[in-house]
Amino acid sequence: MKRILALFFGIFLFNSSFGQQIDTLNVIVLSPNKIEISENYLTDYKTLKKEIIERRKTTKEYKQKIKQANIEEFDKQPEYTKTMFNNELNFYDSLTVDNFVTMVVREYISYRLFKPFKIKPRIVLASVKSSPSDIKQYEGIANGRQNFFIINFPKMKFYKEKGELNVLTNIELYSSKTKEILLSKENIGIPKGGLTDYPMCSGDSWDCAIVNSVYPSLFEILKIISEKNSSGK
Repeated sequence: MKRILALFFGIFLFNSSFGQQIDTLNVIVLSPNKIEISENYLTDYKTLKKEIIERRKTTKEYKQKIKQANIEEFDKQPEYTKTMFNNELNFYDSLTVDNFVTMVVREYISYRLFKPFKIKPRIVLASVKSSPSDIKQYEGIANGRQNFFIINFPKMKFYKEKGELNVLTNIELYSSKTKEILLSKENIGIPKGGLTDYPMCSGDSWDCAIVNSVYPSLFEILKIISEKNSSGK
């Protein structure tokens, strides 16, 4: 469990005062809006949620010590990198199994926008904000910012089928330039490791079920963001 939870802590909280530069690509990954837990997974879910909450403070303190021990190197980093790291620390205060998907998607999108798409600066942040699938609400979150994308999870469902955890996730991508939802997909993930091109979960466990419920849509999201960023449309 300790190794699994260590994967949680590479994430960033949305800072509403940042991202006003029109020429900088901004992506915000929202927290899931509606989460349904079936009766046959409820006990496991409550246990997992409690364990994560108990560990997050300790992990935040550990990350803060690493930062301080390497403060000279940290200070040399670009401002957008420092902003994302500092926001990561803030996100720990709200981290639960409910927004694990926000963290892993943020991490994957940020990494892959640089490799292979070579986009920098880029600001990819996780947020405790949530929203239903609603363009007006997305517009409010974007708040007039350009080159701004929202990745959202309008609904998720955790349930067991034949004794195995299944996670059904609806994922959406919204663009502030076109004011439209560019992608909306729904997938079911099971706890099977080794399905992704980037380490996103620990193995055959609950975290891989979450990852596998969104992974089929992620490269398509990356391509759309990259194309819109390059074209300026």
